[in-house]
Amino acid sequence: MNEFNSLKDLELKFEDVSIYIHELNISLVRDFDNNLSGYTNVWEGITPHYKHDGCEFVGNVHILFRNQGNDFSSCLMTFYVLSASSDIDKSHRSVFAKTIQCLFEWMKKYCDENLVMDSSGNLFVLPEFGFPKDVFRGIPDEQHS
Repeated sequence: MNEFNSLKDLELKFEDVSIYIHELNISLVRDFDNNLSGYTNVWEGITPHYKHDGCEFVGNVHILFRNQGNDFSSCLMTFYVLSASSDIDKSHRSVFAKTIQCLFEWMKKYCDENLVMDSSGNLFVLPEFGFPKDVFRGIPDEQHS
């Protein structure tokens, strides 16, 4: 059984980064094929923009959250259409990493508040954020002055 939820127009703040989620689609997939992916993954398709002070980007982000509880076959597949900016940080890679960390924390709250359950009937356990900014090598890290 799969469950789906769609949200729009969310404003989040994490450290010096302002995040605006234009659209968020969340699908709870029970019995996810472990051969497709055994881990939590992040995929992005963003376009960086430079500002006089800081930087910003717009685009799409997909995050696959694998349940960390006993039922490893459940996952949350999320798709975000978002923009993020910082007036302080000039590194797109750093701003992106902070954005992803914020999305992890927001999804944890979402799961707790909405009592998201795995296929065993236990609370869905989100993984902790554990990505250093250098893992997002597809994001330019130039810092302009």
